[in-house]
Amino acid sequence: MIHPKQKIQRFLSKHPKIETIIRTPDMLTETTLYIGFGISLAFTLFCIVSGLFENTIWFMTLGIYNFVLALIRLLAARSIWHQIHSTHSERKPARQSAHISKAVGIALLSVNLAFIGITAETIIRNHALHYHPFILFILVLFSVIRFIAYSVSSIRGRKEGATLNHAIRGINMTVALVSLYTTQTAVLDTYFPDELLRLILNLTASSLIFFGLLRIAVNLILSAQNDLAADTTGTPAK
Repeated sequence: MIHPKQKIQRFLSKHPKIETIIRTPDMLTETTLYIGFGISLAFTLFCIVSGLFENTIWFMTLGIYNFVLALIRLLAARSIWHQIHSTHSERKPARQSAHISKAVGIALLSVNLAFIGITAETIIRNHALHYHPFILFILVLFSVIRFIAYSVSSIRGRKEGATLNHAIRGINMTVALVSLYTTQTAVLDTYFPDELLRLILNLTASSLIFFGLLRIAVNLILSAQNDLAADTTGTPAK
């Protein structure tokens, strides 16, 4: 019986390009972003189709939101590609990363403000989504695992400056928090029949999630601005 590691090694030996991607951190990150870009586009299409049948405003809002996130992921992926193939000094890519991190922060802040405004109306009007218990279980499990994984990654890199990896973690945490938001609205609607209690819990949980979304975006902008200012004056960033 062939050991799983040997099977993997044989597969990689037959596909050297895949092996190169896996063993090169920047290329692996770039590939992951392209996959995330495709997933966001697929989910956007799902939301558009779903909006034609039910809860049009909510699904269209979620679809547009995911489409913007897909574009932000594409921006980060292209930036990593340019850095991999760049022949310039280390100083210019570092400054470019700060500019991209700031742009990502501004984009996330803008789209999150719009998203929060529309979803607040959804909460108040009690237009939550209904799921089958099995689907809801899968949704909760997936959202919690993704949130924990991205949270651990963000905590480990919290002292990092305005780098592309910092911006990517911000994007990932935004996706995780939005997934957590959609999950908690469905759970509350399913298991809390009292409308007033559901509204209070929904507003409380959503407020914490929305605060997290805004903090991620603002932190990206401030850290990038700090790094750019330090690069201009020649002093290290705090």
